[in-house]
Amino acid sequence: MKSDRTVAVKEEGDGYLFDGPGADTLIIFYPGAKVEEEAYAPALHQLAGKGVDCFLVRMPFRLAFLGMNKAEKVIGDHPGYKHFYMAGHSLGGAMAGNFAAEHKDEISGVILLAAYPTKSLKGKRVLSIYGSRDKVLNRDHYEKSISRAEIMHGLATMATREGMGRQPSLQKSNGVRR
Repeated sequence: MKSDRTVAVKEEGDGYLFDGPGADTLIIFYPGAKVEEEAYAPALHQLAGKGVDCFLVRMPFRLAFLGMNKAEKVIGDHPGYKHFYMAGHSLGGAMAGNFAAEHKDEISGVILLAAYPTKSLKGKRVLSIYGSRDKVLNRDHYEKSISRAEIMHGLATMATREGMGRQPSLQKSNGVRR
């Protein structure tokens, strides 16, 4: 995770701040279970470069359910932002959604990548992205999301060429490369 002319990457407490030219919006990102934080750096770096700062949270044992409330500290440590969005991939997305459900006044919206929350997000702005061939995502639970964008014939996670995930592995349940 490296800084460049547009984005300063700073290690802070339990994660990394991707500080770009934006000043009013921060996306707090929870990684998927057992996924190295660095796998998400290219995408978050790109978002920050386009004006939306991001904070990549480092989770205990790489399991977001063990650190679901870490966003509280991130928000408290960054009072200059007007809008906070929760985002996450898979289990991290579920926990980001749960945090947003319990902190409705603080969180402007939720971005879910191959994930669904276990608590209602009714009345909350939600963008949910998943692959149409995703055989793991529980579609019944998924319907709790308000807005969704399906990537036709996409993968359950962002493709490695897009910078999400370093080494694809074969997911046994559906034969899709992750």
